[in-house]
Amino acid sequence: MSAKKFHILFFLLSLLLSTYYIDWLPNWNSTSRAALPLSLALEGTFNIDEYDEFTGDNATVEGVPISDKSPLPGLMMTPVVLLVDFFYDLEELKPYDRLSVVIFIASVLFGSIPMALILLFVYKSRMRHVNNGILILYVAFFGSFLFVFSGSFMSHVFTAFLLLWSFLQLEKKKYFIAGLLMGACFMSEYNMAIFGVGWGLFMLTQGKRRELLLFSLGVLPFILLQGCYNYLTTGSFLELAYRYQENFAHNADAYGFGAPSLEALYHLSISQYRGVLFYAPVLLLIIVGGIMQKKHFKFSWMEQMATLSCIFYLLVFCCNKSWYGGWTYGPRYLAGIPVILFLVYLNRIQLKSLYMKIGLILLGGFGIIQAFMDKASILYPKTSMKFPLIDGIIPAFQKGNYNDRTLPGLFGGEGLWPHLIFFVLFITVLILLHKKAPSIAEG
Repeated sequence: MSAKKFHILFFLLSLLLSTYYIDWLPNWNSTSRAALPLSLALEGTFNIDEYDEFTGDNATVEGVPISDKSPLPGLMMTPVVLLVDFFYDLEELKPYDRLSVVIFIASVLFGSIPMALILLFVYKSRMRHVNNGILILYVAFFGSFLFVFSGSFMSHVFTAFLLLWSFLQLEKKKYFIAGLLMGACFMSEYNMAIFGVGWGLFMLTQGKRRELLLFSLGVLPFILLQGCYNYLTTGSFLELAYRYQENFAHNADAYGFGAPSLEALYHLSISQYRGVLFYAPVLLLIIVGGIMQKKHFKFSWMEQMATLSCIFYLLVFCCNKSWYGGWTYGPRYLAGIPVILFLVYLNRIQLKSLYMKIGLILLGGFGIIQAFMDKASILYPKTSMKFPLIDGIIPAFQKGNYNDRTLPGLFGGEGLWPHLIFFVLFITVLILLHKKAPSIAEG
């Protein structure tokens, strides 16, 4: 099979796995996002009053409820909603059903497709010349919290994809395009501006002034677009809707940022509550492998920037009072960290060492089992669950409380069997891609 045909097959099969669990039911987060394009397309207004009862994630400006989310995904969904409405009158549906239709479509566009593209981009740029590259790649990504947010209309996988794409453009020396993608990343999830600042500071310290100028010029159009959106919704070019949140009132003060918190650092790094190492456990293997093999690899300045920016992002985000993220599986605001670190380090995992093989089996296996069990059960553990695996996921399995938001669930499939089908499908896809992958010599 030619490399081009294999890449198409790789993308389609990855998309199938990323879409198998499709979260179409409105929750606070997805409702706030879907309400924006629905209101714009059907009513020509930013007022989400018709959908306000279905979400607590909103902002109120002079008595008018608006979406509190970063607007780019919602703005991009607006023409899609107009297209759907052209063929089927959405206003005939009740508001809740309208939301479900839009969330279903957006979950594929902003959850499943970006996840499949992330896998494809990392494979093509790093893993196609690595022995057992498909296995390492799939274990790393599907054994992390990124998998849980694929197939859902939240911004985390989408922004992680934009961040990855921006970095790959930097590697190609397309600094303006990289800046455009970073600007889109910021407008999709405001916290990702921390990465942009981190990249800019690193370029400055490396004397990359021309590169920084082109990068900054790329970011500028999205800053201006965000300013216009702010003006239309809050009345000020500089004030984000976060300033007017009802559910997180503390964000009115400095958008929730304050003094650094050691508690946040502990929980966002290693704890069972929101630890990135706990919910993307292959990162532990990457850290150990990187230390053991650092003498054998030379890192480019961009790879050094990528690593340091992840540390910078983690430390700065520990100053945010909303670091815990509400109902979530893992540290959803840290989705960019494993994507960037996987990109830089996955191809350096050599399975020739017995220790690395054991590490991949244990850590990767734990990540996959944990993520699959969550997908098959409660999906988004409550904020109050300090040990989600023990407090929520395992008890849900014991009680038979299975998630029916699957592709078979669209046709009435429920119970354990749709999840067993997914497990078999995952193994089948992994074996098929491993056998069909072009040899290293062909790649």
